[in-house]
Amino acid sequence: MNSSSISIRKYRVIVFFMCAAVLVPILYKSYTFYHDDAYITLRYAHNFIHGDGIVWNKGEYVQGYTNFLHLLLISLLGFFGCDLWLASRIISVIAFFILTSWSVIFPILFGGRDRGHPMDMISFFIISTSAPMLVWILGGLEGVLFSTLSSLGVMTLVYASRPNNNVRLILLSGIFFSFAIMTRPDGVIFAFISFIFIIILRPHKLFRTIGSFILPFLVTVLPYLIWTIVYYGDIVPNTFYVRATGFSFDRAKVGLFYLWRFSRSPPYIAILLILAIVYAVCRRRLDSSLLYIFSCIVSYMLYIVYVGGDHMQCFRLLLPVIPLSAYMVHLLLRRIISPKDKLKTIAVYSLLFVLAVGQIGAKKIIPRHEDPASSVGTIIGKHIAKYWPKNSLIALNTAGSTPYYAPNHYYIDMLGLNDRHIAKRQIDEPVLPWQRVPGHSKGDGGYVLSRRPDFIIVGPAEGTFIDKPWFLSDWQMLHDPRFTKNYVLRQVILDMNGEQTLQKGLRFIYYERRK
Repeated sequence: MNSSSISIRKYRVIVFFMCAAVLVPILYKSYTFYHDDAYITLRYAHNFIHGDGIVWNKGEYVQGYTNFLHLLLISLLGFFGCDLWLASRIISVIAFFILTSWSVIFPILFGGRDRGHPMDMISFFIISTSAPMLVWILGGLEGVLFSTLSSLGVMTLVYASRPNNNVRLILLSGIFFSFAIMTRPDGVIFAFISFIFIIILRPHKLFRTIGSFILPFLVTVLPYLIWTIVYYGDIVPNTFYVRATGFSFDRAKVGLFYLWRFSRSPPYIAILLILAIVYAVCRRRLDSSLLYIFSCIVSYMLYIVYVGGDHMQCFRLLLPVIPLSAYMVHLLLRRIISPKDKLKTIAVYSLLFVLAVGQIGAKKIIPRHEDPASSVGTIIGKHIAKYWPKNSLIALNTAGSTPYYAPNHYYIDMLGLNDRHIAKRQIDEPVLPWQRVPGHSKGDGGYVLSRRPDFIIVGPAEGTFIDKPWFLSDWQMLHDPRFTKNYVLRQVILDMNGEQTLQKGLRFIYYERRK
């Protein structure tokens, strides 16, 4: 055993302890966080497990989710008795473990002559200490799984292209990308850029290479799309229509501001990436592999600008950018810093550690409490399950936790995520502030009233008065005489378990249809 291998082992041990010093407090502070939208997937999984199909309401075939593979994995664990809430977290933990493990293993397996470089732990460090990645391990949505699959697809393709095209690795890359698309449709962006990258390289036996890359899509994604059309009657998820309101300069500005907030938040990954690229260009170290990764990052960011960013905590939409940026920084530093230059190595890791620690005290990054819609909606759902007549039709805006905890009812999702009619409505100009938030612009108060729901919860999970509308359906019902004529105001005070109480607690405001 030579001295260099001993030195590399020391670096790895030190980096592991540095990561733990950042990772543990972030997870501790975020442990109670779980997003309300994750419960939408859990309701689909619950109905699937109980034989009612992959549906939100029994008998209504609407694809109100964008994470098919994630949903299947949750359902699989749930089928074997695992709590669905816990199952969603377990999947994210496993995905995170795979991503971080491969970020260490790949350089060892494919590092070439200079394998064992001290910079090979850079991508592991950045990913393992990234607050958005850690927070969304707990958040219940598919972001970590999607980031893992798309990043592994990119990493695998990079190594497959050197020095000769490895057909098996290209096939594996196609498998990762096909699973990424089935986890979230925007994985198409990474798959398309990767396909262009393969063609540009013009490898030996091009058609064999392209065939190896496309084969997984034909075997998995194509049958999935056919099933989606047959089962739901639509090729894209219903949620696509909720966000797809055409290009808007106002929405693009919001998307740009979303990226700007990310770039000026610790650990400043975007700034590190820009500095590394500028240096690489000046030193002529930017090759086809780095351009490929950079193209994936830029293309995905343009998509984020188009959709107007995201309203969820801790930069959820940017999760795929983090491992790709980390990987690109790793490759650049590997070329810039000599394995024998201990001073620069220590300086780089020290700087990254200081920047990572800065996340722990950043209140805007780490949610230190439960998602309000999730926590309040859970209380409301438990109350509805116990006190309201079964099979009631309930119109509401909180489509996650409340319907999940009150499964024996039918719902109208007034924001349209799980309602085809509302999702496909064309909305001209927003009339309320909440309509400017991505995914909250749509509604149809007249349509809701035409379905004669038994109960209507206006505004947030706990409800509000109709003269204080939050969303478009609320506002339209306020101006519809049928609402005042047919619905009466109700109010109850609930404790943390959804039980009615005369003491101080959560005020639940809703409207009940007159008998």
